[in-house]
Amino acid sequence: MPTHEAFAKVMVLLGEVYGKEVSELKMEAYYDALSDLTDEELVRAVRMLMRTKKISVFPLPAEIREAVEGTGREIIASLKVEEAMFKVGGYKSVVFDDPVIHVVIERTGGWPFYCAMEIDEWKFRRKDFERAYLAFAARPLPEKVPERLPGRYEIVNEAEGHRDEPPQIAYVGSKAKALEWTRQREIAKAIGKE
Repeated sequence: MPTHEAFAKVMVLLGEVYGKEVSELKMEAYYDALSDLTDEELVRAVRMLMRTKKISVFPLPAEIREAVEGTGREIIASLKVEEAMFKVGGYKSVVFDDPVIHVVIERTGGWPFYCAMEIDEWKFRRKDFERAYLAFAARPLPEKVPERLPGRYEIVNEAEGHRDEPPQIAYVGSKAKALEWTRQREIAKAIGKE
C-alpha cells in the first residue's frame, strides 16, 4: 500500500507533467484503485510512463497498473535486477519481491553470473532478460522456484560443508512481498502441493 505522502507527491508530479490539476476526489479515486501497490512500484510505474507515454493525457489508474503488471512489468523487473547487481553485488544471496525474477536468473546463469557482468554487457543482455521474464510471467510458476538466489558466500560455504552458517541475504524491492511469496511457497510445500 503506498503511503499517503508518497502517493500525493506522485499525483502532484503527474499533474505538473500533464498540465492537470489534481482534485481531492481524483486523488481519492486513484488511491482506491492503486492502493495495493507499494511506493516503489508506484514510483517506478510513473517514471516509466513519463519516459514512454506519447500522448500528453493524464494517465488513467489502469495505465499505471499496466506499467506495473502489464507491458512494463518486465522493465521494472530488469531495473530491480540492475539495481541489485550493482548495489548488492554477487557475494550476498538475494530475495526479490517477484518470484519470476528468481526463475529467470536461475535458468540463465545464476546470481553470481549476473553480478559478474560489466554495465555494457548488462545493457546488451537486458533485453534477453526482459523477454525471458515475459515468457515465464505468462505461465504458471514452475514447481521449484528458489526461495533465494545464492550468492558467492553461500555457494562456497555450501561446497565446503559449512551448512550451519546462515547466508547473508539482501531483500530487493518490497521485503514484505518477498517474505510473503516465499512463505506461500513454504505453505504449499508443507501441504504437499509442490
